[in-house]
Amino acid sequence: MTSDGMNTLLSLRDLHLAQHFPQRIHPRSEEVEYFVDNLCESLDIKLDHYHNYQSMPYFMFPDTTIERLVALSVLSNLLYYIDDLYDRHKTDPHPESQHLPKIFKRVIRIFCVGQEAMPQEHHLFYDVALALHQHFLDLSTETWFLNFAEVLTAHLMATRPSSDSEPETYTSVQDYFCIREQDGGIWTSIKSIEFAADIFLPHLIHEHSHIQHMSIVCGRIATLTNDLFSYEKEVIKMESQFNLIVVLMQTESLCFEQAVQRAIEAINDDIAEFLYACQTMPDFGSDALNQGADMYKQGLCDILSATWHWQMSTDRYRSTTSPFVELRLAD
Repeated sequence: MTSDGMNTLLSLRDLHLAQHFPQRIHPRSEEVEYFVDNLCESLDIKLDHYHNYQSMPYFMFPDTTIERLVALSVLSNLLYYIDDLYDRHKTDPHPESQHLPKIFKRVIRIFCVGQEAMPQEHHLFYDVALALHQHFLDLSTETWFLNFAEVLTAHLMATRPSSDSEPETYTSVQDYFCIREQDGGIWTSIKSIEFAADIFLPHLIHEHSHIQHMSIVCGRIATLTNDLFSYEKEVIKMESQFNLIVVLMQTESLCFEQAVQRAIEAINDDIAEFLYACQTMPDFGSDALNQGADMYKQGLCDILSATWHWQMSTDRYRSTTSPFVELRLAD
């Protein structure tokens, strides 16, 4: 019997991710991992379960350079550190949680400006922001850097325990997803595609309806798939209501098994929509623009590959009581 009283283990294998997005992992990940581990140790951003989340960028950015992968890995480890330390699902919020907006505003300013924005008071996030400033600024364009800072700001400001003004329940999945997509940080990953590839796209491609549609669908697939993987961790163990399965159970009067099936069907519909968009890429008018768009498309595919293969590779979502057979550890 599962931990919430269910008798039958469910499966995630009906998700159409693995067959369409094969695993890709950076060929020099072990080399990068050694360097990043030491750097994160020096910055004091290694939680006890660091090994359960630190490898994600190696799956998500398999073709980038060593230098860029280090920068992306340190950023990812900081965001996981923040997410887990100040987890919105916790019933006992971290005592510093109420001060997070002020801290995060300072973090972003240091990330953008560097040393001259460092305050007299110490916070380990400030040291990490300064390190990230130095890693990212020299490897990007000014336009991309400032746009990325805006995306990062939106994510950080959403990554904190829910406030009294946020609803306990949601009227629809879309209503829920409007909050979830910022909290989950998927847009920092999508925006990082250009940085990882060292190809910074012009406004023409960014604003094209086809590219925007692909980005939105990719973000929805990745974010809502994570809700399946994290269901036990967040809902059963932490008693959170902030999860797609709970929202489906509430808004569509479904039992757990029905909600899981409904979520998988909806995600598979999005996967089919994304694949069709990949097959119908428009001509952007030049070889250079088309090459940039194809690079971006590959980056989105790599994110979806990591959505399945990294989450299946880590113990972050595994336990002896998981309701999903693929995530259940032996007693």
